[in-house]
Amino acid sequence: MASNDPESVSDSSESEALQPSTQSEMPAAKQSRIISRVLSPAVKFWLKSQLELVENLALSIQSGDRQLLNGVIQTVTVSADRAIYQGLHFNQVRLTAEQIWFNLRQVVQGKAFQLLKPFDLQGSVHLAATELNSSLQSPLLQEPVKNFLLMLLQDEADVEASNAAWELKDPKIVLDVERITLGAVLVAANGKEVSAAIRTRLAIAQGNCLVLQNPEWLPHINAQRGLPIKELENHVFQLGSHVNIENLLISADGLTCQGRIVVMPE
Repeated sequence: MASNDPESVSDSSESEALQPSTQSEMPAAKQSRIISRVLSPAVKFWLKSQLELVENLALSIQSGDRQLLNGVIQTVTVSADRAIYQGLHFNQVRLTAEQIWFNLRQVVQGKAFQLLKPFDLQGSVHLAATELNSSLQSPLLQEPVKNFLLMLLQDEADVEASNAAWELKDPKIVLDVERITLGAVLVAANGKEVSAAIRTRLAIAQGNCLVLQNPEWLPHINAQRGLPIKELENHVFQLGSHVNIENLLISADGLTCQGRIVVMPE
């Protein structure tokens, strides 16, 4: 981290030079030193603090003099071969962010990097089938998946208790060309188990909605054929106003998502 590198902590003359002033240019050597010795380590440390695991993290920072003097990073490009964020497992991450406002004065003094304003993050992420199934253990997905499957079973005589009385067991996803199959076992408080499985295509609407197309009820997750679920045709899942998915590719090898997301300061 920058605070552990004596060269990354500026003296008083350098701190003064970094304050917004009438100067329009910063010496190239000083700008390079600020980015390489101060800013890059601080941003990298901040990224790692947001992730449970990351491998082969590569970071590139570009910023003009005037922007840097005002605490703005012009462009950050990030790539990683593997990353885990809040239990979500990604095989490949390729992301770019622009206009990132940060606490310049504190970072130069060796303190932690902090965001000051929201910014757009755009790029692509890829999840192989194995990583997608590992992600099903994430609290971010466990509750939505359980509630969705319980909704499918709401007319079953054995499914009458509230959602809180059920637990999700052995959730699994199987991928095929443009189709995704989801199955799991729902366990009631009394130990009773009910299986559920659905296969569907997914479409994107308005950038932040997932739409079910041709959903089928399956007797089990590996069934070749199922029964159409007319009630769920064009069922919409809202992803939030901060999400904008531009492309979603589903194949037997995995899922690739391209788009944008707004990152908010903590």
